[in-house]
Amino acid sequence: MMPWYILFNLSIVLAAVIAAARFNAYGKALFPFLCLVWLAAANEILSLVLMYTVRDNSINSNIYTLLEFGLILLQYFFWNGGRKQLFSFLAIAGLFIWILDNLALHALRDNNSLFRICYAFTIVILSIDALNRRIIDARRPLLKDTVFLICAGFLFYFSCKAFMEVFNLFAIGYSTVFEARLFFTLSFVNCISNLLYAIALLCIPMKQQYSLPF
Repeated sequence: MMPWYILFNLSIVLAAVIAAARFNAYGKALFPFLCLVWLAAANEILSLVLMYTVRDNSINSNIYTLLEFGLILLQYFFWNGGRKQLFSFLAIAGLFIWILDNLALHALRDNNSLFRICYAFTIVILSIDALNRRIIDARRPLLKDTVFLICAGFLFYFSCKAFMEVFNLFAIGYSTVFEARLFFTLSFVNCISNLLYAIALLCIPMKQQYSLPF
């Protein structure tokens, strides 16, 4: 496994450490994102161990995508302060597509892309909506605004993720070199997004009750 791949994907550990060290600075409105960061770090470490042992991390990766989707939906629900019917529909639809993709059409140990594409596009749309409203409602400079940075990280990563998974879904033929470049690009984008999450967590001042108005 390439060293750059390990470094890029384990960059989420930095955000996980910051989240744990500064946990008392965060309010309930950020709890789903904190759980997401810790879960992502645990999954990356598990995936690394599995790749070096059994050479396959498909099962835990497919399970992780469902948990990730649920936590991001819950985070946006908290930030939106309502729209229960919309988020309930998205959660049920996402679960149905995950079951269809991973249990009905394919096996859980396969590299499945249908659910990944659908939930990536869903997160992109939610992120664009959140960013638009955040630009209008932000109370501090956007580059120091926790919600803005997290949403920007989501948008950056999942836009690239949706594009990449299309190649896998339709089995588009491409060279090994092109595949390696796509893989490198996604890992690099993942690293940048993880650094944005870490910066976002650092932007919350310590020793105060903090809420994330939306």
